[in-house]
Amino acid sequence: KRARRAAEEEQKHNERQEKNDRRRAAKSLKVAQAAAMIMFQIKLRRFARRWKAQKEAEKAQKEAEEAAKLAEREAKLDAMAPEEREAFLKAETDAIKAELDRVKAEKLEA
Repeated sequence: KRARRAAEEEQKHNERQEKNDRRRAAKSLKVAQAAAMIMFQIKLRRFARRWKAQKEAEKAQKEAEEAAKLAEREAKLDAMAPEEREAFLKAETDAIKAELDRVKAEKLEA
């Protein structure tokens, strides 16, 4: 009788121990998942910051190139004689109008 009771208590103790072990394992898994999520968010933010900085640098470089082209164009126009400048601007305007007409024609076809 005493042996049976001791065996039952031993079994209850083992069951409680297993239950506690499962709880601990689940808790440590949750903690690990939360830590992984936080690390992922940090890496994502760093990536986003670097990506944004790169895009801004590219944009600034593009703007600088455009400004340089415009300055070069202005210098070229200033160096031209008035009649030459007028003919050049007219040719440029005609080219732009032709491009606009082409785009409009494409849109009408589509």
